[in-house]
Amino acid sequence: MRIGPRARRACAPVAREQRVSQACAARLLGMALALVLLAGPSAAQGRIDPEVAAAAARGPVRVVVQLAEPVAGDAALATRARQTQRARIRARRMALESELADLPLRELRVARRLRSRPFVALEVTNRSLARLARSPHVAHVVLDRLASPSLADSVPQIEGDESHELGLRGAGQVIAILDTGIDEGHPALAGKVVGEACFASGSPIGSGSCPNGLPSQEGPGAGAACDYGSGCAHGTAVAGIAAGAAVQVPLSPPGIAPEADLLSIQIYSRFSGSSCGGTGIECPLSWSSDQAAALEHVYDVMRFEHDIAVVNMSLAAGAFTSEASCDAGNALMKSTVDDLLAVGIAVVGAAGNAGEPAAVGAPACLTQAVGVGAVTQSDAIAGYSNRAPFLEFYAPGSSVRAPLAGTSTVRSHTGTSYAAPHVAGAIALMREAAPDASMADLITLLAWTGLPLPDATSSTVRPRVRTALAQVLGPCGDGLDNDGDGVANYPADPGCASAFSPTESPACDDGLDNDADGMIDALGRDLDGDGAYDGVGEAPPDPGCAGIPSRDEETPPGVACGLGFEIALVLVPLLRQARRRR
Repeated sequence: MRIGPRARRACAPVAREQRVSQACAARLLGMALALVLLAGPSAAQGRIDPEVAAAAARGPVRVVVQLAEPVAGDAALATRARQTQRARIRARRMALESELADLPLRELRVARRLRSRPFVALEVTNRSLARLARSPHVAHVVLDRLASPSLADSVPQIEGDESHELGLRGAGQVIAILDTGIDEGHPALAGKVVGEACFASGSPIGSGSCPNGLPSQEGPGAGAACDYGSGCAHGTAVAGIAAGAAVQVPLSPPGIAPEADLLSIQIYSRFSGSSCGGTGIECPLSWSSDQAAALEHVYDVMRFEHDIAVVNMSLAAGAFTSEASCDAGNALMKSTVDDLLAVGIAVVGAAGNAGEPAAVGAPACLTQAVGVGAVTQSDAIAGYSNRAPFLEFYAPGSSVRAPLAGTSTVRSHTGTSYAAPHVAGAIALMREAAPDASMADLITLLAWTGLPLPDATSSTVRPRVRTALAQVLGPCGDGLDNDGDGVANYPADPGCASAFSPTESPACDDGLDNDADGMIDALGRDLDGDGAYDGVGEAPPDPGCAGIPSRDEETPPGVACGLGFEIALVLVPLLRQARRRR
């Protein structure tokens, strides 16, 4: 590669003395890399993200390399095809590492390898970055971003307490908390952690921050709360909001899904000094490559050991103005988030606390992730909360009471980090109520039944869990005494539809005129025998079949009276699209 006259003049005084200083050499390499990026069409053009080039000019930088290996979604592949694809990924990564093996450790270090994804995290300098730009094994290079950890009133605010009254408390569900670890000694969380792991590669590379002193750890003790800075209390609070049990201390109510179990996956490394805002200060920060490794572990290992409903990631990195730009800039995590949803596991992310009016951090901004911003106790969108039209939910995030690590009491917490686990807990309740429904449908139903907020720029809603569950449970499980026999219709009231109902089928499916209005309640009989309500019958629809109006009049007439869950889920996406167009 030719270096132009301006570059030569920059180092001329040293060159005349027949020696090149390290500083000058670094400057030349930076200019050479810039020429690679600015040159005409070439194999290298566009491989190096501009943010990476700018950071490398200032010194060593940690990056994520996307390998030039086309792949399909892991969850969609048969076993043999999945094994073949993973072998190709491994071979491509080994070819790249072999190509760069002549570089000394000060120029290139491997920070994190992934088993099933075509990515590898490296620490590089200008010299090694220039080599990556020319490698046929490299598709793209982006920064390995760092993220910082960003109930008495909040549980009722999203109808969590009313859901508990229906008998739904998260039993049998597991919530994975990717955070700073969980203090299992807190009485609200005692006995709730059923699996643990750690992915914290540290800084500098080689100084792993897991409890065993290594970059990775699995098994008991791996997910313990970290001990470097006050931010290490973050994961305990998040876990308590999602699934904490009520305990006999002041202002310590149950979480959203108090009978759910927890997986604690510690993803934060020990940092100090300028990264934490001052000399002598320590703090936890999380690399995006460690987050991706944790998600991969959930997908590859933990989902086969536990019935996981949802993964909570109360962190945010960057600010993305569209889902498309977010997907492109975070391909490392996107593939695993997509595969997790495909196997029925939602990934919930916090929007971020920068007050961005039209941008959201990763992973909340990913197309298949569930992004959550924050509202105050009066349902006003919090000023600190990031927001964007593609954000799915707002949830309570201001002055939320939650367990405090290292104590047996609670503390008030504020931020989108504490809004996200409200939604994670709500998703666990939805999965408990409808274990056979697709996760995508459950999230859509939770969003469609949510409370619209006064924000003209977005159709994002605040969840109303009990309202959503009413669409799943139907009139025999809606918690109301529809037939007036003094028994609430949950978990079972043999006469929930009326004294004449011969079975536990919904009131609108029994062929009787239960409310004596002259209309036979036959809307939603299974005429074709496929096991799902058809939404049709041999009599005119009767929206008031149970005799008592639906608790939420804005729900579609008939959904709770025999349309059936299958039909509701067909209508929900269409209605949501219509609302977005408004």
